[in-house]
This record gives sequence, structure tokens and C-alpha cells, in this order.
Amino acid sequence: MERRIAPSTRIEEAIEQVLLDRIGGPDHLSQLGRLGAQLILQRAAEDEAEAFRSIRMGPHDVVQSLRGVACAREQRWRSTDGHRS
Repeated sequence: MERRIAPSTRIEEAIEQVLLDRIGGPDHLSQLGRLGAQLILQRAAEDEAEAFRSIRMGPHDVVQSLRGVACAREQRWRSTDGHRS
């Protein structure tokens, strides 16, 4: 079964690509701003969807689910930044 990639991860990759291409002018800077805004909104939507799914679970499952989201975010953050451990 193919694993799905979260839309926020794709946006993070696009931001990384813009940064790797070096910001060369106002076009790159505005693109970076747009992607940053999209990332904030996408993460909010993903968190909202996760919270909605967890409503149908028991209280213990909700806590575990939210911890899983936080851990996954931290792992993504660490994997994209080689300086953090």
C-alpha cells in the first residue's frame, strides 16, 4: 500500500526548494511568503481534521493521538534540520 504524504509536507519541501535556490529578488521573497502562509493554513486544517477524528475516540485515545501528531511534527522538524538532535 502506498503511503500518503501530508500536504503540509509537500509545502515544506517547496519552501526548502525556494530556499535552496537562494532568494534572488522580490519574486522569490513573495513566493516564500505565499508558501509560508499556505503552510500555516494547511497545518491548521490538518490539526482540525485530526481533532475531529479524535472526537470519535475515547479520552485515552485522544491523548495518544495528539501526542502522535506532536511527535510526527517534531520528527519532521528534526529530519529537515540537521543541526537539531
